[in-house]
Amino acid sequence: VTVTDTAPAGMTVTAMSGTGWTCVAPSCTRSDALANGSAYPAITVAVSVASNAATPLVNAASASGGGSATANTTDSTVIVQPPALAIAKTHSGSFTAGATGAYTLTVSNTGGSPTSGLVTVTDTAPAGMTVTAMSGTGWTCVVPLCTRSDALANGSAYPAIAVTVSVASNATTPLVNAAAASGGGSSTANTTDSTVIVQPAALAITKTHTGNF
Repeated sequence: VTVTDTAPAGMTVTAMSGTGWTCVAPSCTRSDALANGSAYPAITVAVSVASNAATPLVNAASASGGGSATANTTDSTVIVQPPALAIAKTHSGSFTAGATGAYTLTVSNTGGSPTSGLVTVTDTAPAGMTVTAMSGTGWTCVVPLCTRSDALANGSAYPAIAVTVSVASNATTPLVNAAAASGGGSSTANTTDSTVIVQPAALAITKTHTGNF
């Protein structure tokens, strides 16, 4: 008896196994008699799904031999896109050299399914700028990163992360701050924010007089 699994375009059979079966994907065979009204042990079929797979995909299988006509079956499977993290960074105005500044980080899921597992956000400050604090509702933060493990539904965003930075007194302008969001079953998302750095006010004083005293 031979069982053959025929995967559609966008799907590949990677392994097949079952008690008593001899399997070389995409087929399994056995020669022991199967009594009427009985069933052989199940066959487990592992498949890989292409990143550009359409939906649904219809997988077909057949059983032949053993003195029987060929039996056929199909299974239609919905294919969903994986989660896709996106990250945005914003700030207001310019920052002053020798002072502090603030950014806001927002992580969203633009993919086709919820995230799963740990999500990590990392803020990478350029030379002349130092991250001094990070915080956000539901996030666990230890500078320069924040993490959380709750699932983020597709089309949704986590609560924002507030990032505080200090700017060196000799900082150049502009400074480009970078951030990344990774994990959750998604590829890494990156963003940057270019910030104008201005020098602080600098008072000057002069003294003059006229004639002799």
